[in-house]
Amino acid sequence: TYNANYQGCCKRDVLFCYDLELPVDFEPVPDDGEVECFERYDIDRLMNCISNTEEFKTNCAVVIIDWLVRHGYLSPEEPGYAPLVKSIRQ
Repeated sequence: TYNANYQGCCKRDVLFCYDLELPVDFEPVPDDGEVECFERYDIDRLMNCISNTEEFKTNCAVVIIDWLVRHGYLSPEEPGYAPLVKSIRQ
């Protein structure tokens, strides 16, 4: 769940996330016209992009952060952990 400013109005979104474990050699194919390509990130690169860039749209970053928390890549010892988790689980 997160709040966003959409054309001057508050827009609240709820995202339902599901983990789908895939084989290491799985390669998705973009064929729906909405996605140009897929790219595999290692955890370090992913965490760097999320914390230091705006490479991902807000709704995508929320899902990625939730996954990082649930899988232990972000832990309570990290600076800002509690407010971050609170902000994505309102």
